[in-house]
Amino acid sequence: MNFGAYQLDMSNGLLRKRGLRIKLQPMSKRVLLSLAGAAGETVRREVLYQQSGYVGGALNIASRAATHATPHQILITSAARTEIGVLSQVTFTPLGARRLKGLIEDLELFEVRSTHGRSGERVRDPVCGIEMAPTDVAARLVVKGRELAFCCERCLRVFLEAPQKL
Repeated sequence: MNFGAYQLDMSNGLLRKRGLRIKLQPMSKRVLLSLAGAAGETVRREVLYQQSGYVGGALNIASRAATHATPHQILITSAARTEIGVLSQVTFTPLGARRLKGLIEDLELFEVRSTHGRSGERVRDPVCGIEMAPTDVAARLVVKGRELAFCCERCLRVFLEAPQKL
């Protein structure tokens, strides 16, 4: 099948531009083959989802994987793990297959960790939830024997106006 400068071999999914092979990610290849197979027709989103498993690209998949992460945890898919290869001072721990919303198949997730470990203590602002190094604290307040840290004067004021809400 030809379209403009591109040629698509429907039997094996190879895409070429002016004779040069273009490497496609598996999801992109499935979407392209689904669309090319229905050339000249309108393809409904639901049909595309069913035929290819497409849910909006790598960013959509990454954001769905992130919903399985805990604070300070970085998760990636097996596809990202394969693309990254080997990195010095980084470990990849397999977490097993997980069901991600909107995907047809479970995806293998990996936790990414630095071999250096976490750098320093962190404190959380009780108003906005931001985490910061103790040296970045704008204001401190002791309430019932517990020290609270605030990132800015505004968060301190919000807390002082209604401490029972937090």
